[in-house]
Amino acid sequence: MHKTGKPEVIENVLGFVRWIVILGDPGSAKTTLLRWNTLVFAEAASRGEEKVDFKGYCHVPVRIPILIQIGEFTSWFSQHQTKH
Repeated sequence: MHKTGKPEVIENVLGFVRWIVILGDPGSAKTTLLRWNTLVFAEAASRGEEKVDFKGYCHVPVRIPILIQIGEFTSWFSQHQTKH
């Protein structure tokens, strides 16, 4: 979804924003999407390319996606937060 609350195609979003949060129900392919993006970016980087072509959107800079699973992060954070 974009800031408007409407669903967006990932190729549209990658060309315009640097940070993306992908939300969805369990089993809705969020991790699969991240793995696919990682593969596409890694292949482009290994060829020395600075931009990626996503279905005609050829101005997407090569980036390395990072997966942060909120449930695991929340658990880790609650165990490692400092007390003041």
